[in-house]
Amino acid sequence: METDEGSTRKRILEAALDEFAMKGIAGARVETIAKRAGANVRMIYYWFDNKRGLYEAVNAYVISANDDSLEGVSIDDVAADPFRALFGTKTPNPRFIRLLEWEELESATTDADLANFGERRSQAEARIELLRAAQAAGRLPAEIDAAMLYFVMHALTRAPYAFPSLARYATGIDPESAEFAEEFGAFLTVLGRLVAGGGDAPAETQ
Repeated sequence: METDEGSTRKRILEAALDEFAMKGIAGARVETIAKRAGANVRMIYYWFDNKRGLYEAVNAYVISANDDSLEGVSIDDVAADPFRALFGTKTPNPRFIRLLEWEELESATTDADLANFGERRSQAEARIELLRAAQAAGRLPAEIDAAMLYFVMHALTRAPYAFPSLARYATGIDPESAEFAEEFGAFLTVLGRLVAGGGDAPAETQ
């Protein structure tokens, strides 16, 4: 059961996500976030110290909500449906995509500028290692660089939400609709199988 404090904190994070997505880190105002959340400005500074601390908390909050666990994901899963195995079936949060675009514009000049860089890097490395393991087992083409493959796959899962206008005029479908999510998911499944087609089939047991 969520406490009043937990509920208030969640409202602040959601309001901050809206504000950062609309105005960027520099343009966002803590007072506006507090008003949106129905919270006291002092509570924001008490919990998060400053606007940068609030931004880092929002970043971690959305990453946690959108990151699918790799627990139980096997090489067979990666070979059968790479996108689903590594990135799950959740639709990326469009507000988070806009927030990341602001991050690139405003502060992402070095690794130190990226909020929660260590966690984000660890998530990437875990998926790259799964791709490498699938390659070592002959389930994915060995000539493809695993890190580059991860990068392209991750970028592709976010593309429709980073470039919604392109998605609309290319497909004629609203990228935030259920129809698009279904068709795009099916496309990624087929594409993943084509990528995996360069590997060997699993050896049959006698």
